Amino acid sequence: AGAVMPLPFLNLMEASAKSDPNGGQPPVRFMTLFKPNGVHPPSWNINGGLENDFRMSPLMQPFAKHQDDLLILDNMGDFGFSSHANSTRRFLSGHHQNTKSASADQLIADKIGGDTPHRSLELTTEGLFPGQIGCSYISYDTHGQPIPRESDPQLIFERLFRNPMSHPKKRQEMTSLLDRVGDDARALARKAGREDQDILDEYLTVVRETEKRLENLKASNSTSSFDFSSIERPEPASDLNEQVETMIDLVTLALWTDSTRCASYMLGNSNSRMIFDFLGVKEQHHYLSHVFRNFSRENLDGLLKISLWHMEKFDYLLNRMKSYRDQNGSLLEHSVVLFGSGMGHSDNHTATRIPIVLAGQG
Repeated sequence: AGAVMPLPFLNLMEASAKSDPNGGQPPVRFMTLFKPNGVHPPSWNINGGLENDFRMSPLMQPFAKHQDDLLILDNMGDFGFSSHANSTRRFLSGHHQNTKSASADQLIADKIGGDTPHRSLELTTEGLFPGQIGCSYISYDTHGQPIPRESDPQLIFERLFRNPMSHPKKRQEMTSLLDRVGDDARALARKAGREDQDILDEYLTVVRETEKRLENLKASNSTSSFDFSSIERPEPASDLNEQVETMIDLVTLALWTDSTRCASYMLGNSNSRMIFDFLGVKEQHHYLSHVFRNFSRENLDGLLKISLWHMEKFDYLLNRMKSYRDQNGSLLEHSVVLFGSGMGHSDNHTATRIPIVLAGQG
């Protein structure tokens, strides 16, 4: 069977695009990036300044260069105390008691999804937290039930760009996706103008780099002498930072190629227990988030390192979306990106002043 690969918009497609219901305008995409365990307010909150004239807080510095593309919202949220499970429900559902209706991302997917291959993507970095299962979900269907998330970049790549129904052993035997579509890609390039050729080259390079990156992740976990060939569970990434950036690469690629127009990605459960040892942090994120109950200078520094890493991943997402040309602008210009958390003060579990940032012009 032949291989099929989605493409970004090319000038070659302009004539047919003008006949679509949108009049040739690029589709709007929606992306949300969820940060677990709230924030340390003195490091996050902006105090003083005007709507378009203010100094970004210390925690915002990793994405400060995007200030002109951002809308930073304050005084968002509710009153009183927020459990971790309530904070995840609140993030895209408005209130923790909205348990019988769809979350905002799913309502948006109904409006903008069109005939894309994937109505929406629900992704995560961390496994389920069975003790309080609501901590693990931000996306809910029309009945208010949680929508399963996916966490393995290799499986998501298969789902988006390869045949997800093939057996794992067959997937291992498959050659590079680009090798299988090489002739068609070269034929299309011969018909394309210079600008289209540049876009095609950029796109194919990204796909090739992603393939190589996934192969490297797999290779880094195959040095054990134990034979795992009979186990079909995909190997986890050994480096959390690389796993998250690979996931962001895949999401932006899916949005750029119109494989989907709506995606949600959790950087962790709302009470994330992850340990960021690659940052030199040895305690769980949740433990450190209770910075006053467990106060020490070392714990505060560890919490801020983790939060800065979250902000850096938001910056990485915006850079990726800005780098992709999308008709007469960039992917970010034709998107709405929501970044934030469902909880304000990480230690007090407040529902007030929850961190919310909007990006893009969609």
